[in-house]
Amino acid sequence: MAALVYGSARKFSHVSVWRAFGLLLGYAAFVGLIDRLSGANFMFLFRKPAAASPLDQMGAWPWYLLVGAAAGLALFWLLWLPVRLLPAAAERPVELHH
Repeated sequence: MAALVYGSARKFSHVSVWRAFGLLLGYAAFVGLIDRLSGANFMFLFRKPAAASPLDQMGAWPWYLLVGAAAGLALFWLLWLPVRLLPAAAERPVELHH
C-alpha cells in the first residue's frame, strides 16, 4: 500500500508475508496485554463471543487462536500468490490518470 501512496516501486517477496504475519502477531500480543490489564476482550483473545460465531468451529480456547492464526497465515500466502505468479505486472510502474 505504501508503494502506491508514495509512488515508489517496491517488490514483494516471500519475506513480506512473514513480516506481515509477524506484525499481526505482535499487534495481537499488544492487544492481549491491553486486554489483560483492562479486563477487556478485544480480538476475542481470552474468550469467545457470547453469540454464535465462526470461532465456534475452531475449537475451545486457546485452540481457536492457533487455528485463526493458521488461517490468517494461509490467507496472507493466498494474497501473495498473484504477486508471485505475475512478476512482470509487479515490476511495471503504476500509472495514475487524473
